[in-house]
Order: sequence, then structure tokens, then C-alpha cells
Amino acid sequence: LEEFAKQGNADERALRLSVAEAVLESAWSDGPQPITPEHLDEALEKLGDLVAESDFAKATQTVELLLTFLLSKHVVGRERAERLSHLAKTASTGGADPFEDEAQDEDDADDEPIN
Repeated sequence: LEEFAKQGNADERALRLSVAEAVLESAWSDGPQPITPEHLDEALEKLGDLVAESDFAKATQTVELLLTFLLSKHVVGRERAERLSHLAKTASTGGADPFEDEAQDEDDADDEPIN
């Protein structure tokens, strides 16, 4: 965490540390395991509570920097980093939660009459 935080400017270090802590706490609260979209979604929610709304886009950009850092340290693979980075970009532009559609589809399936 410290190495990632120190790579940024002095004024970015606190945000970089907060981002790294949020992502890694979400993913590794039960021990080391692959970082999943669900972990990243949870981390983004935490960051949404921690940072001002005007700084959320910067926080999601910092998540992308963290993913690049983790890729360089061989903690995540290229494909996973790309998928997670796409999720972070979607969150920064105010996109819909990619898991929301799945839940909606399941709810719709329950409403269909059985013939």
C-alpha cells in the first residue's frame, strides 16, 4: 500500500492510500483471493462514502492506477485488470451497476406466468 501511495504526488497520497485500502479490504477481508467485480463494486461504494462527490471521478481513476500497479506486481492478471478497470470507468461516468441488470432479469423471470 505504501509503495502505491508514494508513487503519487504529495497531495494525491491520501487518496491513493484510501483507494488501495478500500479495494484490498473489500477483496481480502477473509484472506488473499482474486479481486472480483463484486469486491471492486463494494470498494467503489466505500469510496463514494469517503470522498466528496466532486472527487469521485478522481477516486475511480486512482482505482485504475491501483489495478495497473497490481498488474505490474503480478497480483492480478491482464484480463482481470482490464475487466475491473472497465468497471471502474463505468462507475466514474455514472454508468449503471453491471450486476443490477442481472438482478432485474431474475426478477422479471419470476413475474412471467407459467403455462
